[in-house]
Amino acid sequence: MASDTVFLEAQQAPSAATGSIPATFVAIPYTPCVELTAPYPSHTSFPIALTPSNKGTTISSLVGEIKHLSQTNTVRSLLTQHGGIYFSNLGLKDADEFSQFASAFGWTPHEDIGNPVRRTIHAYNVATANEGPNTQPVYPHNEFGLSPHYPAYVLFFCISEPETGGETPINNSITLYRALKEKYPEFIEEVEKKVS
Repeated sequence: MASDTVFLEAQQAPSAATGSIPATFVAIPYTPCVELTAPYPSHTSFPIALTPSNKGTTISSLVGEIKHLSQTNTVRSLLTQHGGIYFSNLGLKDADEFSQFASAFGWTPHEDIGNPVRRTIHAYNVATANEGPNTQPVYPHNEFGLSPHYPAYVLFFCISEPETGGETPINNSITLYRALKEKYPEFIEEVEKKVS
């Protein structure tokens, strides 16, 4: 992720609702985005990338707009359609401003229960992703994927981009499942039998 960016991901399957981009944000090109296939509508990108249409938006204006977009279900509709939103150039300066931004969505904060990962708290409901050594990779996973207590939404924030490394790959689980089922049908069938 580049500096001053936020990635918001829904950890739920899509439904039929779709959303349009609010006037306070504009869609921007985002090189890592991918085209999604069914059950998503055709020409749907994951994630959609948005930036404020008015450069220099204050944190109070940004928080007010996110509250409005959440209350009118616009954010949920965009997440349903695209699976994730990549916000860029928000002007967030630190963990406290990110906390205000994240809280503006109005969602109940997730409580870490039984999380073996060490995290440092930086602000209300804002913590590092992992305090493990940077020599150890963090493999793809769903947040709390082995727990019945998992977050409905996950937000990632990057305030300063590292010179090397530091990538946070995000993928769409529905797309990944379908690709694995196509390439390794016997394996997926065996896994599905174990969990049913």
